[in-house]
Amino acid sequence: MRKGFKFNGTKEEKKREVEKIQSTIKQDYLEPTFDLWQPGHKNPGSNDNSTENLVLQPPIQAKYRDDFIFIDTLTKVPMPHTLKNMSENGEIKFTDEQIDDYLQFFTKLKASVKLHASV
Repeated sequence: MRKGFKFNGTKEEKKREVEKIQSTIKQDYLEPTFDLWQPGHKNPGSNDNSTENLVLQPPIQAKYRDDFIFIDTLTKVPMPHTLKNMSENGEIKFTDEQIDDYLQFFTKLKASVKLHASV
């Protein structure tokens, strides 16, 4: 935690917020029975239908199906259209340094993909 960063609320408000998060996790991830879990694509933008692009997901994940790339069951990265919408709606904010880092990373990644595609 950053030095000087504080939760802006009372202990009771913090407790309620934590309980709300725990309840959501329990309801969405822990309570669905085995038979309700289903395979889903890690990357919905990929044409890869191999097991390498599959992840087991509880029913709640269906609402995220075409909007996120799943690293694993809980960790997801927004698809480009989702990230754009999140930014435009103020759901996520980036620093100038983060934007520069993303630009540098994706520029190198694109060059690498083009290089491998031409080989």
